[in-house]
Amino acid sequence: MRKKPSFCLFAATVMATAVLSFSCSTTRVLGDGQFRLADNKVVVDNDRKFNTKEIESYIKQKPNSYIIFGWNPFLNIYNWSGKNADKGINKFLRKIGTAPVVYQPSQVEASVENINRHLEYLGYYGSDVRSEVRVNGKRVTVTYSVTLGRRYRIGNVSFAVPDGEFKEDFYADTAAVSIKATSAIEEDANAFKPYYALGFKLNKADVDSVLCEKSFEIIVVKCENKFFGNWYHGGKTVIKNDATGEIVSEDVYDLVIPQVDSKVYSLTTVDASTVMTDKIGLNAGKLLLKFNGNDITITSADGSKKIKPIADQPNVYNGAKLLQDRRLTLNYCFSNGDGTTTYITDYLQFRNRIRDGVNEWQDENEKNYE
Repeated sequence: MRKKPSFCLFAATVMATAVLSFSCSTTRVLGDGQFRLADNKVVVDNDRKFNTKEIESYIKQKPNSYIIFGWNPFLNIYNWSGKNADKGINKFLRKIGTAPVVYQPSQVEASVENINRHLEYLGYYGSDVRSEVRVNGKRVTVTYSVTLGRRYRIGNVSFAVPDGEFKEDFYADTAAVSIKATSAIEEDANAFKPYYALGFKLNKADVDSVLCEKSFEIIVVKCENKFFGNWYHGGKTVIKNDATGEIVSEDVYDLVIPQVDSKVYSLTTVDASTVMTDKIGLNAGKLLLKFNGNDITITSADGSKKIKPIADQPNVYNGAKLLQDRRLTLNYCFSNGDGTTTYITDYLQFRNRIRDGVNEWQDENEKNYE
């Protein structure tokens, strides 16, 4: 009788894989002049109680995530492939592994501006945000040092309204002033681009002086489709011969969380019922997704492809209210013009969106989505 592999042999295999992963470089695939972003740090030097998570999400470039004890085995596996990406085994290693995040200096500058802008949104004016880049071999650590400016809070709001019928209606109830859109705004194309704005001017304040450029604010009002934002992506692309039905090529890409930014789908608002993608399958391209309830109709954004549905495979939204539970399933095909047709299935799961200066990853309060 043939003996089954022992547990000891299995454990030894796992240990060997772990040792190889730990010992393997995570920067082998980088080219000359490239560095891996190893870590971002945020230091607030004049307020120990300030929660740095308030601004960490406004850093534009994030390093690779770690699974356990500062280790990501998929990053090591990717680097086993070396620099020859065309070799068969290397293609496989890159497919199952995670690519290193390549440091981009321009993203640091954009992050400093982003953090400053958000601090002003929180009321901290005159803050000082600086970046320090440290290089260790092929790894880079970026430290954002923040000195918070003085925080100003709104203590009183007054309104200057011209005489007339509107003034009487306006002052009828100013205990809680709010602006709420009705369904009629969905019929106005201008509402979905920066067109309408509300102006506010600070006439007086309980401070020594108010800088002129800080005494007024114009808030642009823009409507967003509820599906706009960034979505984790997975799926399958199959190319078939039209005459024989034979599969010419097949590429399966699992929906993995977390996921590198290059694989994430970005959906942008077109109108109340339509968003536009930034990819078609795994490739660059733009599709229009039009929602009718939970059903989705897919068309080409630029008309370059005649998108068709796949029989018995619907395009649907799962109807979830909570952001983290929202999922889209897309099934479509198009002719390649060479006797073959591409069939694509995309699975999208909500990741995050920036709304009113707030990075929304999830919300457990279901009432917010009623």
